[in-house]
Amino acid sequence: MLPNSIKIIPEFICPDEEIFLAKKLRQFVVQDEFDPTGLTYFCFREFLETSTEEVDKLLFSISNRIKDQGYCRSVRRHCSIVFYLPGGGCRPHTGRNSVPNLNLSLLSPAVLEFSLGESRVPLLMQPRQLTVTDGDALLVWKHEIPYGKVDAIGGAKFPRGERMVILFREISDGEDI
Repeated sequence: MLPNSIKIIPEFICPDEEIFLAKKLRQFVVQDEFDPTGLTYFCFREFLETSTEEVDKLLFSISNRIKDQGYCRSVRRHCSIVFYLPGGGCRPHTGRNSVPNLNLSLLSPAVLEFSLGESRVPLLMQPRQLTVTDGDALLVWKHEIPYGKVDAIGGAKFPRGERMVILFREISDGEDI
């Protein structure tokens, strides 16, 4: 069973917003130097209310929606963008601080796996889904996207396509990103 400090909000953005974000943000990502497979690309972006770029205006609007719907206390003005080619993933890790993770999935599904000791619990991340991870799910349970070209959950198989995740971040002064 999934830790109870995870909230899943399907269809948080509309398909047109997803297509626009994926197209615009893809041009900013560069190969992740920490990924030995070469299948993961990354960038960090700051967006402000006063920005004139359409992609930043949309990121700010989505961040406002997240706050207005009660998933965080303040509007986030920073995001990490991770772009995965088919087969790409991320290693097991826990959160670095107690600020909730706000992940917006784009383009194709993938399984996010939570583990605690021998317990493993998969969560299918669908396109346009917002996943809020907090508390034990963030700080105690490890989470990862296993490397592979096909995800399986509940007997169903999902071939992986290109995938993007936007992690809305709260950055403290002097924090290493």
